[in-house]
Amino acid sequence: ALIGLVQLDGRLKSIVTPVQISNSNLSSLQQDLVARAVRVSTSSFSVVQIAGAETELRLHIAGAVAGQSGRYLYKLNVARLELFSIEDLVIRWNRFARLQDAILLVDVGDFGVGETTDKDPKLQAARSVIELLESTVFVTSRVALAWGRETVTFEVKRPTTLEQRELW
Repeated sequence: ALIGLVQLDGRLKSIVTPVQISNSNLSSLQQDLVARAVRVSTSSFSVVQIAGAETELRLHIAGAVAGQSGRYLYKLNVARLELFSIEDLVIRWNRFARLQDAILLVDVGDFGVGETTDKDPKLQAARSVIELLESTVFVTSRVALAWGRETVTFEVKRPTTLEQRELW
């Protein structure tokens, strides 16, 4: 066993940031979705895609899944990918993920919606990272997209009026 403090590599710190994990304020349907996603994320090295219209809700769900699976969650800054060697980033992340039991979150936002297409350089860079990682990766996006790895997609919907009242 390795002994010592595991910290983000200096190069990773400039492109990957820790995500606050919270299980609060989820509707019963969202809690069910989180439970299903936890089972998937702990059973294989796959892409867990969380799609839906609300960015904050997608990120909140991803954080809840990581928290309930007992893992750390870090978000990749897709806008800064062009400044890095994809291969170097993947090697560093794979090492860190093994040591820390961490999951990388790649938020591709509105890519694939409207005029943003697969030809977008940021989406292509994100796709390369996702396909090369040797660990579970969470992808959040407005719409479900196809990836070059086994992918399980969860559609996050806004809570119904009744669920919102329950949460208040």
